[in-house]
Amino acid sequence: MNESNAFNIQNLLNNKSNEKTLLIEEYFSVWSMIKLNPIEFIDEESNKSVILNLVAIGLSNGRIFIINLSTMKIHQKLSTINTIYSLVQFKDNPKYLLCSLSNGYIIIYKLIDKNYIEIQKLQKPNDLGRAAINKIIILSNGDIISGEKGNISLWRQKRDFEGNIIEGFIFVKEIYKDFSDICHLIEVKNNTFASGIYGSNVIKIFENKEDSYDLMGTINHVEIHGNNSNGMAKINDKLFCCGGKNYFIYIISAEPPELIQTIKLVNEESTSYICFMHATNDGLFLFTSYYEKIVQLKIVKDRHNNFIELEKYDEFEDKKSGSPAVVTTSDGKILYQKKSNKIEFCLRPFKMP
Repeated sequence: MNESNAFNIQNLLNNKSNEKTLLIEEYFSVWSMIKLNPIEFIDEESNKSVILNLVAIGLSNGRIFIINLSTMKIHQKLSTINTIYSLVQFKDNPKYLLCSLSNGYIIIYKLIDKNYIEIQKLQKPNDLGRAAINKIIILSNGDIISGEKGNISLWRQKRDFEGNIIEGFIFVKEIYKDFSDICHLIEVKNNTFASGIYGSNVIKIFENKEDSYDLMGTINHVEIHGNNSNGMAKINDKLFCCGGKNYFIYIISAEPPELIQTIKLVNEESTSYICFMHATNDGLFLFTSYYEKIVQLKIVKDRHNNFIELEKYDEFEDKKSGSPAVVTTSDGKILYQKKSNKIEFCLRPFKMP
């Protein structure tokens, strides 16, 4: 046995021994999964500061499970009556948790001590068409963008007469209309976001100019999916990627708007999609899956920190075809859905440099 094979086997054994799993007794689909901002609170028994390391998971049955990664136990469960299509928080701020629903509502949860409580339910005005809200994001300036069937809409935090932010959110206006589903949204840099439109097979890029989000450009012939809301990932302040049909990964520039690369992850023809994309916070790796494999791709850059290519860095097999979502932690672990017959999650180390 050569040294490389011995290392790989030992690495696999180490990862298996460090795995933690959580079985949720539900039989529904996972539509969204996000790593929450750390929550710090004072434990009443010990009177010491505790920091919670949590992930929120949105299901098709209307439930949100918040998982404590330190214990791999359910920290909190929130319930609605419709499919949870997406989840989002303000950057580096755990105060609010927002979710979008299949019935056209956005629910706002506020952190009280160490748990979230519902404080507001939003929907568009009666004179505007309402549809499932497939995706919501919060931009760096605090604006909320929602992607729906037929529209991209703008929502904002309420302000008093002096312009100070107060509790609550309001609908502002529709930014863009389309006959297809806007299924994916991502902020590429401050004041610039991209939207993936399923059915039209295009990506639209918008920029905030003088308080108005204008269309900067359109990327055509990008066959994206509508299977979940985690189909785009940021590479840097200029580039992002999305998963497409036939195992394609598209690398796209927001400025100027153009398709940079088309990467075929699997060298065969298929109608299957790359259904999720997740980039680590340090910008080193991109995760996705196909068949029963989860793939770790290294984001290769030149000496000027410019993107060059995606390089396969590691992969492992599991009994779940096309995992709907993956998140990673700052200490080098990956959380992913493990099985298809029930909702089971696995937390394990991923390969590091």
